[in-house]
Amino acid sequence: MPSERTHYEILGVGPAATSEEIRQRYRFLAKRYHPDVAGASDASAAHHAFVEITAAYEVLIDRRKREAYDRELALRARRNVREASQASGARNSSQAPPPRSGPRRAAAEPPPPRPNPPPDLGQMLYEARLDFAAGRVSAAQAACREILRHERLNAGAHALLGDICRRQGRFEEAHRMYHRAVELSKAARKGQSEARYAWRTRALALARSMPPLALAGWLLVLGLYLLPVVYPGSPVAPEGGWMRGWTDNLLVGMIGSALLVGFLATSTRLVERLEGELCATLWRLGRQSLSLGAVLLPASILCYPVVVLVALLLGVAGRRLPRPMVHLLGISSVLLLLFAVAGPAGGGTLLLGGNIIFPCMVLGCLAGGHFRDAW
Repeated sequence: MPSERTHYEILGVGPAATSEEIRQRYRFLAKRYHPDVAGASDASAAHHAFVEITAAYEVLIDRRKREAYDRELALRARRNVREASQASGARNSSQAPPPRSGPRRAAAEPPPPRPNPPPDLGQMLYEARLDFAAGRVSAAQAACREILRHERLNAGAHALLGDICRRQGRFEEAHRMYHRAVELSKAARKGQSEARYAWRTRALALARSMPPLALAGWLLVLGLYLLPVVYPGSPVAPEGGWMRGWTDNLLVGMIGSALLVGFLATSTRLVERLEGELCATLWRLGRQSLSLGAVLLPASILCYPVVVLVALLLGVAGRRLPRPMVHLLGISSVLLLLFAVAGPAGGGTLLLGGNIIFPCMVLGCLAGGHFRDAW
């Protein structure tokens, strides 16, 4: 049976490819195999190829998923080498020449069949965790069920099933799995893993209450927006300057609301994670490279309107910024306009407020991405 192609082979890149190379290759293949571009005759094949390409890109562009996938590939390669050597040894022993003729002996009885060795449950659990980290939830779930068939009191398999149920939105079943894992951990290892599984139970409780928390967060954003409108506060700059009309409550409102909007937008998956986009290579000369974040963040702190103008020009020229960055620029521009319309500084906020709002929103997005992975 032919071996399954790896994600690197599907995208046509090497294992050492950078994120920018993977992104460029994905854009090329996505345009080529998109179902809207393919003809009616090969629409089914193009759709299958497009799904494979998208799945491979989602794993390789995410640093953590890619590391887990690389570990899985290395483990699979070692397993193939071990199986090949065992098969070669068995073939050599079966092809050994018969012994020389000697005095007739009674025909030896065939040896009794060897029982199959018990599976390595620790290795199976490790591979199941790799599958879960790489997004292959069905494979991880099947492996956990197989582990529990051999060892019904395996706390690690119950905990991983709890993670799987939580990702699928089955919170009640996940809670039961975590509770069972805690009980088994207490009985088997006397508190060695109790804290970890108890932490996951608390994590589930917070995950179940996330919608109210998210609603409270957006209400807090509204309160921070209304703060300089209702209570302008004290001026922070002399009259007649660029920051004429700016107050301390205006600064608190812009900084706090930008941080919260970025955090909520990423943690609730309104905006994709930014780490990969900020680290994307924008310019390379030999071993020296310049990332998008190293250019975009300082430029936005110095002059946010110029960054928005450049993004618009790139869009007109057909060379858009990465989608998460475009979304973030749009959200920050809307928030800036709201503060400029209702805030006490008016045009001064419109001119300089983005220099504060956009970097704070990026920081909030980074924090929200880590929060989303942790829970």
